[in-house]
Amino acid sequence: MGSNPISRIIPFRGEYFRLKPSKNDIVRHLIYPVPDSSLPFLGIHLTRMIGGFVTVGPNAVLGMAREGYSRFSFNLKDTLESLSFPGFWTMALKTPGPASWRCGIRYTGRVISRSVSGIVLN
Repeated sequence: MGSNPISRIIPFRGEYFRLKPSKNDIVRHLIYPVPDSSLPFLGIHLTRMIGGFVTVGPNAVLGMAREGYSRFSFNLKDTLESLSFPGFWTMALKTPGPASWRCGIRYTGRVISRSVSGIVLN
């Protein structure tokens, strides 16, 4: 109460996608990324499932609600708490390369409009 925390849990959620059926043959085994210590996330992996399809994920999407697991979950208080925390902006602005804040904005648009991504979803 009344303190200014130096760390805070920022909600992120993960999603899994499916490759298009025509691409299922490109993956025959589990594929895991090599960890990158400069990134705050573990990375996505590709998994051939028992049904023959391939899942891709999980990604890491900023959660707009602490208990919001669906794509359109939104809680104004939770979102403002995340966006007003200086540590969030430190992470967002210092993350290099493909995980940069510019990429994050583009990716958020793809999550909202999945037809842009070219990935089939269930």
